Amino acid sequence: MITLYLRTEDRAAMTTALIDADLAAYQQDAEGYELTEEPMAFVGDTQTDVLDIGTLYKQTGTEKDVPVMTAEPGYHVNVITTDSAVQGKLSTLCIQPNSPQYRWAE
Repeated sequence: MITLYLRTEDRAAMTTALIDADLAAYQQDAEGYELTEEPMAFVGDTQTDVLDIGTLYKQTGTEKDVPVMTAEPGYHVNVITTDSAVQGKLSTLCIQPNSPQYRWAE
């Protein structure tokens, strides 16, 4: 299995990248109009799965024993696949986190 940790500037850029990689599509209603509330539907095959994470947060301190969390830059998605073509299409978005917050079960 190939695990990809992806990051873009924002959700719109990630949506475009996943659509270009044939892993997502804009949802449409019965008449074919695009839905705006949730524009992305994952459409990968049985060899690929997509985890839409969004913004990641990191603890940067504490205040009165309560963790203070700060948003990490970018929009994050994890992909697991057996298809090397998917990896090729998304390679420019790949990052290598030191300790991923989300992992696939083995």
